[in-house]
Amino acid sequence: MNPFLLNGAISILEGSNVDTVITDIRMPGKDGQGLFEFILKKEPVLSVIFLTSHGNIDLAVDAVSKGVFHYIVKPPDYSRLKGVLARAVEQRQLKREIERLKQKLAVHSRHRITGGSAGILKIQKIINSVRDSDSNVLVNGETGTGKELIACALHFGSIRGKNPFVTVNCAAMPGPLLESELFGYEKGAFTFAGERRAGRFEEACAGTMFLDEIIDWVRQCSQSCSGLCRKATSSLAFCI
Repeated sequence: MNPFLLNGAISILEGSNVDTVITDIRMPGKDGQGLFEFILKKEPVLSVIFLTSHGNIDLAVDAVSKGVFHYIVKPPDYSRLKGVLARAVEQRQLKREIERLKQKLAVHSRHRITGGSAGILKIQKIINSVRDSDSNVLVNGETGTGKELIACALHFGSIRGKNPFVTVNCAAMPGPLLESELFGYEKGAFTFAGERRAGRFEEACAGTMFLDEIIDWVRQCSQSCSGLCRKATSSLAFCI
């Protein structure tokens, strides 16, 4: 894989929601192993399938021991490749769901604020006064001061407590990818949109959306996106 093609592959991985990567294990220049090492560092739950010649089977087997999902000897049996690809996509989706459930469990275990100091009691009083409101809530504070804890307390102590609590770190994704994450997309909306995907706003319907580090998104989002955001939050408690 020459540097241009490698950079193109990395650009797609960084700017799109990809479930599976199929790559040749040996190519001129930076090969499939180099791409796999990049994926392992940046997106370790992404499924990777290697195409390999008979002479490279040992390399492929070694790669599987390091986390590659599967390898197929060239020329590939496309019927078999289709089945392996389907299983790889399913595994990726299961990993994503497991991660979502882990985050949800972690949120449930830490949403209570305890303490008897004047500062804590003041915070609890403010939370109790706004938790059942349908208004957006702005939680200010430096990194590590407990903004997500406040958002959790607002949600789980409110009438929306049994509905979804969805967290999105706006600083973790570039603008276009964040917009897809928030609003979802329809099948065929762009080149790699193989199926419809619900956005996080849709997942949080009737619940609470916590947009962490939202200033990073506001700086780069478009006017149209801001309008969509206002419409999407009409049925949410929107902690930012």
